[in-house]
Amino acid sequence: MESIVAFAFAVNIIQVVVWGQQTASFCLRVYRDEEIDPALSETIKNFRTATQSLQNSLSQDRISTEERGLLEIAQKCGHVADKLLKEVGQVNTSHKKRYLFKAYFKSSFKSSSIKKLKEELAVCQAALETQQLLDLRRRHDLTAIKLDGGFGNLGEDIKNLIRGLESGEIRLAEILMTQHEVTRRLEDITLGVTNFQHTWDNRAVLASLFFPELLHRTESIETTHPKTYEWAVKTPEELSGSNHFRTPSWPNLHQWLEGQGGTYWVCGKPGAGKSTFMKYVIEHTSTKRAIASWSGSADSIIASYFFWSQGVALQKSIEGLLRTILFQILETRPALIAFCGLDSAVGIFAWTKDRLLHSLESIISQANVPIALCLFVDGLDESMDDQKDVIKLVRQVSSHPNVKCVVSSRPLRVLRTAFGSCPQIHLQDLTAKDIDEYASSKLKEIDYPVPMTWNQKSELINGITSKADGVFLWVSLATASILAGITNGDSFDELQSRIEELPSELNDLYSKILSSIELR
Repeated sequence: MESIVAFAFAVNIIQVVVWGQQTASFCLRVYRDEEIDPALSETIKNFRTATQSLQNSLSQDRISTEERGLLEIAQKCGHVADKLLKEVGQVNTSHKKRYLFKAYFKSSFKSSSIKKLKEELAVCQAALETQQLLDLRRRHDLTAIKLDGGFGNLGEDIKNLIRGLESGEIRLAEILMTQHEVTRRLEDITLGVTNFQHTWDNRAVLASLFFPELLHRTESIETTHPKTYEWAVKTPEELSGSNHFRTPSWPNLHQWLEGQGGTYWVCGKPGAGKSTFMKYVIEHTSTKRAIASWSGSADSIIASYFFWSQGVALQKSIEGLLRTILFQILETRPALIAFCGLDSAVGIFAWTKDRLLHSLESIISQANVPIALCLFVDGLDESMDDQKDVIKLVRQVSSHPNVKCVVSSRPLRVLRTAFGSCPQIHLQDLTAKDIDEYASSKLKEIDYPVPMTWNQKSELINGITSKADGVFLWVSLATASILAGITNGDSFDELQSRIEELPSELNDLYSKILSSIELR
């Protein structure tokens, strides 16, 4: 399990335990003659959200053998949380009369059940403490560390933590919030590094930036179909010799990543595949090589954020963008935490948009650890914040000579005005061959109940690609409709009619598909 994934699991478990125990405590108070806490409904809402986040994490099979214990704790915690949520049911604290609210609880469940589930959550917490403690002990000889000459040069907080780890007298929050930094410092001692002047605990800073949905949008984007978007990561010379583009007529993205700064705009219609395109480019090794070439002797860093209008606030806001980018930068380059300008009088957990932006600007501007930062920001048009504020942020950050931004969006007027003069591509104009590859893979190799010639299959594919107008989502939906017709045993003429009857606009196509489902 990657460190960020293991950290997400641990944070999810903590949130479920904390909100679950608080929910149970509030509910149990109803049985005593105390005032009903007005925060109960919000607490249950947070508990439900944390539980759903944990279940989402559990649904993704990314667990290594070494982290199997953490997975088992997460599964146990999720199971207990589900039972507790069923017990509390649809709680409504808006009853003006307190006795009605108490009557609801007493008629719905027993206090003993709530107490038992609260105790089970405490067991999950203890198991997580033990698992994290054993993990640190397994990787480090703590007694030998104490005897090492470098131990005396550590800060008192770290020395006390190491003593606590050795004796077992340390709690869950301390372990999770400091594990990353302690591990790094223990390794530094082993290497003979004894000069520690870090004021802030790296793990605590990362934990304050992290939110459970940080990875959800990126991971939900499907990977590209084989052979699609390959043109995006090729040099002009490679493209000139290919059958895809004899004479490329747009600013080459790979060339821009290697040599230019500022902003590159990926513009596309709704459904054109902008998010998939961005994910493909971010993850491609050619992109990493291009950024490394541009950065020269500076340390090259790639960070990304995907605005998502259907997500929670931090998945579609400037604050979420800044927290995500800072988390990615500092998670891979913890030494940069020293340049965040954190104020001990305020505390690292009091993040605001201004403080986040100040920290990012400080990291970019400092000269002690030279960096070259390439940011990929997808879906500018899906932000809940004012578009002008998003544009201002992109311009401000990309104005630094050691920063460049690749942004994507629909061609809204305000975005055309802002980025119209930047190097850009219009995605739907460049994906004809990609769409043909996709449709061919879906329609040419399947078994047709009604025999068809190769030319007839090609005609069906051409009919789809010519009508798609570069919109990948339309192709996906249209291909699914044709496959349904093939399964039904439709003839070639019937399949052609089906393609002709498909609406060209996405919304109309959705409506047609939904109406056909209702008719069946």
